[in-house]
Amino acid sequence: AAVLLFLLPGCGDDDPTTPPPPPPPTFVYPESPDSLLRAYRDAYEARDAVRIDSLLAPGFVFTFETTERDSFGVEPTWDRAAEMTSTERFFAGEAGIWPDGTPHAPVNDFAFNTVLDPREGSEWSLDASTGTWWREYAVSLVVTYVDFDVDFVSGTQRFEVADMSEVGGPAGEPAAGYAIVGWQDLGME
Repeated sequence: AAVLLFLLPGCGDDDPTTPPPPPPPTFVYPESPDSLLRAYRDAYEARDAVRIDSLLAPGFVFTFETTERDSFGVEPTWDRAAEMTSTERFFAGEAGIWPDGTPHAPVNDFAFNTVLDPREGSEWSLDASTGTWWREYAVSLVVTYVDFDVDFVSGTQRFEVADMSEVGGPAGEPAAGYAIVGWQDLGME
């Protein structure tokens, strides 16, 4: 009888027809496209490659502007792995090579100057063929090298984002929020 009393609390109002609620997302991205791009800018300013990697969707693709692609001698696009390798090297201050083949000094410092702003008059637009959203941004960056050479880079970039609740996280796990799926260089000034 004591065993029966012990088992009774486990019985009750369980409804076998109501499925349990789905688990919460295990991977959470920023909640809106605008907060995603602010998080990207902040991570870039902080030289936080781990955070940047967490903001890129698994199928991320960077597309070079034709003139830049030709002058640097690179493929038209590169994937998330190539983007992260480039970002990590840049943040680590590794020496590089100019398009004409001459080496340049490592980066000493850079400032994003908080310029990663939507282009005037631009709005997030839905690409119905992919289900992603895109918007053009004005970007500027001042780079100082250890030899005190300075570059000022500015131009227009197009960012494409996706609602990751429809796509999933890096390993296909449930996800929520937005991630960058594409970045297209539209030209530097």
